[in-house]
Amino acid sequence: LSQVMPAPVETGQVTFLKECQTSCEQSRDTEFCTSYCVCMLDTLEGEATLDRLYSNDQAAEWKAHLDELAGICTAKADSTLMEGGAQ
Repeated sequence: LSQVMPAPVETGQVTFLKECQTSCEQSRDTEFCTSYCVCMLDTLEGEATLDRLYSNDQAAEWKAHLDELAGICTAKADSTLMEGGAQ
């Protein structure tokens, strides 16, 4: 019986990546979005702010911070794709 797997529970990380990927792919390609979303998740987890993202925090400084992170991760994802394309 110890071999029986418990039912999978979707973690906040999995939910974030799915939602981010779906939203991102409306304007960018899959490869960019995968890199971008992993960057966002890693950064939010590193700051321990992933929960704040789901608490519907409408504070201006939080929105500005998310915009800043999005800009940083967009630049990282774009540079990763350019480096990969040059090989």
